[in-house]
Amino acid sequence: MGIANRRGDVPSIDVSFRIDGRPFKGVLRGDGELVIQNRREQQLTGHGKLVKRWWLFTTDSFEQLQKKAAKRGERLVVEEPDSREIEFVPESFMPLDFINSLDAKRTASKVALTCVAEKLGQTFACLPAFDSVRDFIRKGEGDCARLFFNQNFAEATEAGPFQHLVILSCDARKHTVHAIVMFFGTMTYLVQLSSNHKGIDFGAHYAFDARKREEVPVFVAHLENERLAMEDVLGGSTRFGDVAAVAEYGAAVIQRAASPRRIAAIVPNNR
Repeated sequence: MGIANRRGDVPSIDVSFRIDGRPFKGVLRGDGELVIQNRREQQLTGHGKLVKRWWLFTTDSFEQLQKKAAKRGERLVVEEPDSREIEFVPESFMPLDFINSLDAKRTASKVALTCVAEKLGQTFACLPAFDSVRDFIRKGEGDCARLFFNQNFAEATEAGPFQHLVILSCDARKHTVHAIVMFFGTMTYLVQLSSNHKGIDFGAHYAFDARKREEVPVFVAHLENERLAMEDVLGGSTRFGDVAAVAEYGAAVIQRAASPRRIAAIVPNNR
């Protein structure tokens, strides 16, 4: 994804892959370096001779093998590589049930209420009208937030996997305050902040690009305004609690962002 390991705390992960149909294992480090584990195979020939074959990915590994072979009186035959490039097509798997969990919804609600304080002031955010969502954030009591997927909203925002978004809408006629919270351009939540709002109509949004680490001044231009965006999400085409729909859309977003990047390596010596 091209995100730098700014703080040095991105963990390494185990990876597995195939080269010419042969399985290999390795480690993808936080800085993006792919470390491939050496591989050894052995078999008996028809004459009862044991033949060992190594795939080594570092010069040190090859030199160590040479020393060991010399001590054992074994003969090494080095196969020259064909120097062609191989392209790694990444696949990753992770459970996504957590996006519809109570903790995820409470997190979205906390972000929404924090944005209210940022845009409308701490005094406004501390009004009794927001007591219900505060209880939901602190204790998990109530049901103030819902995971959702809305195709029109997704297409209108055109968000990437580096972007977060909060849209606020205060409706004086309906006495409601709602927020749409989007994480990583994929996970979207509708948060009901208040059902007894006694103020004026008001709309605001806050968008942040995590890769650039800066607020994005114009992010919802295609939505026309916050009120219409909220009405669209509250409409009949929205699918609430549909983890599969959110996950499928999220995978497409990540794939589009990652597709310009490719990881290439030279096929190592087969030794």
